[in-house]
Amino acid sequence: MRLSEAAAVAHGVLRGRDALFERVAIDSREIRRGDLFVAIRGEQHDGHEFVARAGEQGAVGALVSERNAGRGRDSIAEIGVRDTTEAIGRLGAHWRSRFALPVVAVTGSNGKTTVTALIAAIFNRAGNCLSPRASFNNHWGVPLTLLRLRESHTHAVIEMGMNHRGEIAYLSGLTKPTIALINNVAPAHLAGLADLQGIADAKAEIFGDLAPEGVAVLNADDPFHDHWSRGLQRLGVKKVVRFGVRPAQGALPDIDVHATSLPDGKLELNIAGEREVVALALAGQHNIANAAAAAAVAYAAGVGIKQIREGLNAFPGALPGRLATFRGRGGARVIDDSYNANPVSVQAALDVLAERDGARIAVLGAMAELGAQSAELHEQVGKHARRSGVRHLLCLGAVDDDNITGYLRGFGEGGERYDNLKNLLARLVPLLENPAPAATNAATANDETTVLIKGSRAAAMERVVARLRASDIPPDGDPPC
Repeated sequence: MRLSEAAAVAHGVLRGRDALFERVAIDSREIRRGDLFVAIRGEQHDGHEFVARAGEQGAVGALVSERNAGRGRDSIAEIGVRDTTEAIGRLGAHWRSRFALPVVAVTGSNGKTTVTALIAAIFNRAGNCLSPRASFNNHWGVPLTLLRLRESHTHAVIEMGMNHRGEIAYLSGLTKPTIALINNVAPAHLAGLADLQGIADAKAEIFGDLAPEGVAVLNADDPFHDHWSRGLQRLGVKKVVRFGVRPAQGALPDIDVHATSLPDGKLELNIAGEREVVALALAGQHNIANAAAAAAVAYAAGVGIKQIREGLNAFPGALPGRLATFRGRGGARVIDDSYNANPVSVQAALDVLAERDGARIAVLGAMAELGAQSAELHEQVGKHARRSGVRHLLCLGAVDDDNITGYLRGFGEGGERYDNLKNLLARLVPLLENPAPAATNAATANDETTVLIKGSRAAAMERVVARLRASDIPPDGDPPC
């Protein structure tokens, strides 16, 4: 796209020489020669401070707000707009309109990123699928993903997140999906959406810009399935694919795609009467449902069951921060599920932990955005941790944090609170590094100890994960992360 075209699309004014740009970036550290840099004002940094640097690194132009124009010091062409976030959305929508291909939109309270990656793995068996880099699922990430579309792509899958009404509607409007999936609804973002009904309605916005001949994909096991079905009828959406998880004898005619858990980590897919067995490299019963969701989307796109099986079989395993397992301190098994958390996802992770033999330790940070029910929901998770056979529950949070108090109240004896990372690690590391009596080396020393790390983004539990990978801990102060 040329800068002059981008200026017209973004309702802006080009100052400087017109040029062709090949990519769009919002992080000046990622600029390559020939890029367009979009200056975003974030919570921590203002991208306008890095316009000149972007020019020095080879960007041919910068998209800037009018009130911040001129910071490039004439070293780079600038497109001045009212709002750069709004403008990058227009660019993404405009670029997407050039392509006629299956475009999948994915939302849900849990499993969005995993399902998106599973869909991409299946589509890549049939062609070349565009998918997000990491969890690019907001008003910046979705346009950036759309702007990566190229003629070589045969499919695209776009993840959509939200924490308030209207957000999914906006992202769906940019994306114009041909297939749209709601994976599930769970207590998350209650602070902005009040209750589960509010979440379900906000997720349903994904269908508002579904193509006329598009396909809606619904979770038949979700309590809001019938509510969404009625909404689709009002929208005039005629094609609906349903998926669910059923026992082998419970294959129902109203479900197009269903999955059944089998021994040894396998699952059986039943798609429109055809059956295939899949060896899925993902732990947890909830990932059986995630695999069924991905298979349903692929089926809606016309992919055959054998290619669906091949794609799921080829999936390499857990994504970073999502039930990824590694050997940590003293050879203990670490389950890194630190990316984010809500009550359902924490309980699912605890269920995975419960499947492990030996000592079980859970290290939890608070779950954010749960509104008035927050302390009660944390207490329920604490009770679930106790039922899951957790021996030690270590919580990272301030002494006056009611959410952490909820965890501890639910868990009872053996629950501990630490208000800083240093003190938590001082307690956790000896639990992991104390070798079993029969151990002969670090790789097997604590084979029977497993620790789960989980919490919302605000808790930054990846700091704990980083230190469990490290060889030592600084004696004073919080470890660098």
